[in-house]
Amino acid sequence: METNTPTKKAAPKGLPKPKAQPRSSRRAIIAPEQVESDEVIKVKPFIRDLEVILSREEVEDASNRMAHLVHDYDFQEHKFKEQAKLNRSVLADMTSEIRKLSNTVSNKTAYRDIACEQVLNYTTGRVTERRTDTGEVLSERDMTESERQRDLGIEDEFSDDPPKGDESGDDASEGEPVFDDDESDEAAE
Repeated sequence: METNTPTKKAAPKGLPKPKAQPRSSRRAIIAPEQVESDEVIKVKPFIRDLEVILSREEVEDASNRMAHLVHDYDFQEHKFKEQAKLNRSVLADMTSEIRKLSNTVSNKTAYRDIACEQVLNYTTGRVTERRTDTGEVLSERDMTESERQRDLGIEDEFSDDPPKGDESGDDASEGEPVFDDDESDEAAE
């Protein structure tokens, strides 16, 4: 007949017999062979980040991931630098516009495209440029030699431009004779 009385297990050979320690100084994990049957023990599992030796496949996977990450990093860095250039350009444009507006406000004037005319006076040999909105004379000077040459209204026969006023829409090419239907049959024979 067996009895249900707890038996003390002997410590394995080579290990010293555990000494009784006060409860506050006991370790959280105690080997089962060192536990006395009358003690109450609670084991709490936990996870800690510890060093592990990797397999060859795990090292290759990490290597591939690192290569892809370096490539992605370089791409993003280049993209950020390009965006920084664009941002600097936008800021430079804004700075330029601020300076222009500052000058406009300070001077109470602005530059705009205004219709002007150039008057060539062949009698006096002078060229006058003036605004058409106010009539203000912008500049006055002597004519150059090429300006002294008057336009006679004769078209240059060697000009690449088609003669003015010839908008008949004929499909005849320049330099080709135009035949009537009867003449074109004779010319083809």
